[in-house]
Amino acid sequence: MNRRRGLSIVAIAILLGVLAPVLRGEDAEAVPRPLDRIAVIGASATAGFGVVLRYKGEEFDRMIPVGAPEVLAAVITEPEVTMTGEGSGLFFMSPSRRGHHQATTAAATDPTLVMGLDFLFWYGYGNRDEKGQAIPPGPLGHDTRLALLEKGLQELDRFNCPVVVGDYPDVSNAVGYMLSSDQVPAPATLAALNTRLKEWAASRPNVILVPMSRLIASMRSDEAFTAGRQQWPQGVKAQFMQMDNLHPTLDGLIILIQEAADHVARHASEVNDTSFDFSLESVRKRLYETHRPAGTTARPHVEQP
Repeated sequence: MNRRRGLSIVAIAILLGVLAPVLRGEDAEAVPRPLDRIAVIGASATAGFGVVLRYKGEEFDRMIPVGAPEVLAAVITEPEVTMTGEGSGLFFMSPSRRGHHQATTAAATDPTLVMGLDFLFWYGYGNRDEKGQAIPPGPLGHDTRLALLEKGLQELDRFNCPVVVGDYPDVSNAVGYMLSSDQVPAPATLAALNTRLKEWAASRPNVILVPMSRLIASMRSDEAFTAGRQQWPQGVKAQFMQMDNLHPTLDGLIILIQEAADHVARHASEVNDTSFDFSLESVRKRLYETHRPAGTTARPHVEQP
């Protein structure tokens, strides 16, 4: 009887010790949420290649470049979000080196979410392997490209937090504009890259795979499609894709980020729908207001069908 009473007293003492901070009105240690510390990594689309905000000034006009970090900050509606990192328009020159640098830098920030929609792009496209040697053209480069993908996946395996990545789109119609033919994987290789990526993602609960292949094909098509929880009519290709057939416009980048946000909201229970703005016009307006230089007025350029 005394022994049971003694154990009960000990249990009560432990419980009071645990609850003491709460009883005193002190906050318990906050559990990190996915949107607390976001690390952005990726290539030229993430860097915002060709994407600018246009302003009219009294003496001269201004153009302010923006990329995925700025767009993501405008899409997120929650306060106190820490954003680090950026994309690189030079990723294609040495994907292994630049990818390793980006992933290492991102990991050092102890991120709660990694946004890397096009991080893996040059681990499948491009014409240089891990050692900087030329990738054999066409089907001959099949094994080399798959081996390079594994290097990219290894970089992402260091993260335990949610990791957002896109799959491989078919951008072969960018050859002659931004790509050369030797930078494009053969159709069978492209399919194999996506198969391997899906297998990898399926075995990792923290990975959020965004269907960039479907989104880019939809934006390039002139057919009606859905992206970022919004319906888009046919004939709006010029609004979302640049003339190089590779990079998104400002509006295209916004809906790509919104589509990624939709996947994050459905994947992470700690994030809800109100954490993001799924209106293209609202996000575009917020971007222009946030980055407007003094003495200027916004002059958004929106392609008309």
